[in-house]
Amino acid sequence: MLMDPGIATGPAGPVEDIGSSLSPAALARKRFLRNRAAVAGAIILVLLTAAAIFAPLLTPYTPAHIDLNAVLQPPSGQHWLGTDSTGRDEFSRLLYAGRISLTVGLLTGAAVYIIGTVIGVSAGWYGGWIDQVLMRIADIYLSIPPVLVVIVIAGILGPSLPLLIILIAGFSWPYVARIARGSVLSLREQEYVLAALIVGARGRRIIFRHLMPTVSPPAIVASAVMAAQAILLEAALSFIGVGVQPPTPSWGNMLADAQSITVLSSQPWLWVPPGLAIVLTVLSVTFVGDGISDASSTAQGLSR
Repeated sequence: MLMDPGIATGPAGPVEDIGSSLSPAALARKRFLRNRAAVAGAIILVLLTAAAIFAPLLTPYTPAHIDLNAVLQPPSGQHWLGTDSTGRDEFSRLLYAGRISLTVGLLTGAAVYIIGTVIGVSAGWYGGWIDQVLMRIADIYLSIPPVLVVIVIAGILGPSLPLLIILIAGFSWPYVARIARGSVLSLREQEYVLAALIVGARGRRIIFRHLMPTVSPPAIVASAVMAAQAILLEAALSFIGVGVQPPTPSWGNMLADAQSITVLSSQPWLWVPPGLAIVLTVLSVTFVGDGISDASSTAQGLSR
């Protein structure tokens, strides 16, 4: 197939002209908007975030409100998603629980990206004993099952949301660090990096000016995956009782109410909404991370 010589090609097909007057940020934004899955994921995340933030305006009930006259009611005009075994409104619990899962995902993803990228870039750039020490520490963290650690520490110190975020992020950063390190090891031998060294550029300037823009796209994808896994892990830990504790609602402890055959077969409003919320959130985070990576790498390649 013949292509216009003024058009560059990328992983997903034709992209903007290299000589375009668009800035790298504009190129990245345009590329992101062309990714339908990423746009759909972003819209879903925005809607979920807005629903969690404005939950008091969207429902007249608080998540801890108990109404013994409305126990296990199916969805109705008064209770859109029905009620649970104590008469609490499931819709309000779903919205307030979104605050927990989104907070865990956002903070874990941000912490993993910052810690993993800094450690990975430092190990790859400086090499030697620094690389050996940092990577051996990463190996130690990778060899320990985070679920067991969370269960043990939560049993000793008591379950709490900040502790949960710290532990999940603490055992997730090695994945990003290894990706960042691998990228830096390949970039160190690139001509533009060697040229920067020849003209006397310092290591810190090379790292932030030349390495970080290239390392960021794969690190963002890995961080998005870790954020999605953090949401799943929080839900699983809350489900087994060592995560977020009642009466604070989370999607995980909402699913814990659906452990009997009776609930699974005849009361689907107790487990379908939180299950769908977890699936949509995890998929959306993954799609958005992939879209940001694609847009960032495209803009970086065209601007170089």
